[in-house]
Amino acid sequence: MRVALAVDVDPDYTVEGGGCRKTKGKKRLSFVHTRNGLKWLLRFLDDERIPATFFFEARTAKKLSSDFDFRAIARKHEIGCHGYEHEDLTRLGDADKRKVVKKARETIASLFGIAPVGWSSPYWKSDAAVRRILRDEGFAYEANVCDGGGDADGFVLLRTPKKCALWALMEGKRGAAEHAALLKADAVIATHSWHTDYGEAGKAKDAGERRERLRELVRLLKAGGARFTTAGELAKGFKGLTR
Repeated sequence: MRVALAVDVDPDYTVEGGGCRKTKGKKRLSFVHTRNGLKWLLRFLDDERIPATFFFEARTAKKLSSDFDFRAIARKHEIGCHGYEHEDLTRLGDADKRKVVKKARETIASLFGIAPVGWSSPYWKSDAAVRRILRDEGFAYEANVCDGGGDADGFVLLRTPKKCALWALMEGKRGAAEHAALLKADAVIATHSWHTDYGEAGKAKDAGERRERLRELVRLLKAGGARFTTAGELAKGFKGLTR
């Protein structure tokens, strides 16, 4: 069994709602926990000697570019796109869809020195029109697809059933052993960078617990014979929708 750890890197979603915190009475985007979480994840992956796929929201990548050596990260892990400003592309017209996709890909390419081929749609919302544009703009696959709606037109969709996303694990609603038992074949397990530092209930103090749960899951999967790879490697050889 092959397993790909997919990490969406975007603003601190749970801070004051929508990734914002209040500063001097004004709401501002927060990147504190996504920065801390990404730093920890990179150390953790080095310790475990496994690769991952990081789907960067372009705005977040620009914000964090002075804190990380992005090109060094790209040498160890796969880099994909997660929108430009976390747009729900299904609500945009085709011209605006294309503008966002192109701008996001160009920004990530310039920061990381690579041409990303993987896409994770914000809110995990996508459709056939989005996928046609992704394919036209140089993307080979889309990860974190919850359902099979829409015609893929030969574009690779890596399905991540909601039960296999790591939200329940990170929130302590499911144990590592229970989560590992859900995975019976090649799979994408998905999380957010900020979720290793901050929780749904707005608690940063239990970061150590959520990190330990992720560590336990990875070690259980490895002990069971799973081989960790990237989402891009999983996508190779598939056509249409895979589970």
